[in-house]
Amino acid sequence: MGAIVSTLASIARRFPWVVVAVVVALTAVFGQLAQRIEVATGNEGFAPEGPEITAAERIGEIFGDGSAESTFQVILQAEGGDVITVEGVRTVMAAVEAIKQSELGSYLASRPGRPGVVHYLLPVTQTMAILQIPLENMTDQMVKDFYMEALDGDGEFDAVPDEASFLKRMVGEDFDAETVSASSGLALAFVGGFEGDDAEHAFQAQSEAELAAAQALAEIETSLDIRPFSFALLLSGADDFLDEVGRLFALAFGVILVILLFVYWLSPGKEGSWFASARRTITDMLLTLLTIVMAIGWMQGIGYLFQQAGVITAFSSVTQIVPILLIGLGVDYAIHLTSRYRELIGSGATVDDAMGGAVTSVGVALVLATVTTAIGFLTNVFNPVPALQDFGVLAAVGIVAAFFLMLTFVPAVRTLADRRAERRGTLPVQSLRSHGDRLLPKVMEKLALVAEH
Repeated sequence: MGAIVSTLASIARRFPWVVVAVVVALTAVFGQLAQRIEVATGNEGFAPEGPEITAAERIGEIFGDGSAESTFQVILQAEGGDVITVEGVRTVMAAVEAIKQSELGSYLASRPGRPGVVHYLLPVTQTMAILQIPLENMTDQMVKDFYMEALDGDGEFDAVPDEASFLKRMVGEDFDAETVSASSGLALAFVGGFEGDDAEHAFQAQSEAELAAAQALAEIETSLDIRPFSFALLLSGADDFLDEVGRLFALAFGVILVILLFVYWLSPGKEGSWFASARRTITDMLLTLLTIVMAIGWMQGIGYLFQQAGVITAFSSVTQIVPILLIGLGVDYAIHLTSRYRELIGSGATVDDAMGGAVTSVGVALVLATVTTAIGFLTNVFNPVPALQDFGVLAAVGIVAAFFLMLTFVPAVRTLADRRAERRGTLPVQSLRSHGDRLLPKVMEKLALVAEH
């Protein structure tokens, strides 16, 4: 590790212009590749064995006919209560009507022996229709009697073969045959026929229709909890998620900017001025932020190459969190390097010696930190969720890229700038010497004494 760090320090000190030129060229290349990235909007890369998805697949096996239909599920739930009641009938009837009247209604797929929407109280509502009993005349006991008649095979319910088995699958596992009660029941809307120029446009049309149905269900006034679920509905919030990631990225960037201004601030020495100190502070801050942005570009570009090579599956909503992590993790490298460099300059070292000493002294620790952090993220390759596997690989790539740039590009740029100031005699040695006398280092020094006691 020491050899690697010494090599990087030597290259940055002896060939700073070459380092800057190579890094800028690679950044341009990776930036072009990053622009080709397409974030997956479907369910690719997400947990294939999640409980909701497994349930949806099971529903398709039981009630499907092998067509391109999908199911829009609606769960009615009463925590600690009962859904086989008049309120349950009223709510499920309102839910069916809301679905039919929504944009999703035109996509309902009915076929002989199965309506477009089926639910756990379908035999009850059918019996009510046959006997012409209005809802206001129903009682909870009547609902339970009609339900048990269908469960025992003595009722009028014949819309689905093997109705007893069907009904048992439509209520929660806590169903009690003695009290004829359950805390949850299921309604299924079978949908299909979504059209578009391609699969993505068809998926978007389905997402919009099912979102409209979910909004209509949310407007139903009931004491029961109504929870819609489907693949399209689950993934239709991808754009909102990406917008939220963008806001978090901007927030993290702003917070780090303020922190860097505080950490890098220099009090003007005898030979300096407030303007010179502010310029030095802002320059170090901008150099750090620029390097972090470049590391993100490298990660995206290398990630695109990895995707083409089959190393990662796809860029998804999950992988878009990586840039936010790099802001927080990558800035540490710059703070350690810059602080050590300032300390050596303040002690009287030349620019070249100070930069070489800074890289070699903190470099080994940063290598270890990089390796352990990268390994931590790479453990995600053993995760069964493809999106999390990709997240781990991209996070590791980003950390390594940040480490490499912080120990090459930052020293090269700072060396070029300070060599010029050193030749002119304008290098703020006194200001840099007072860097360790600031409030933050003093506070940390006092806190370090706690460990001795």
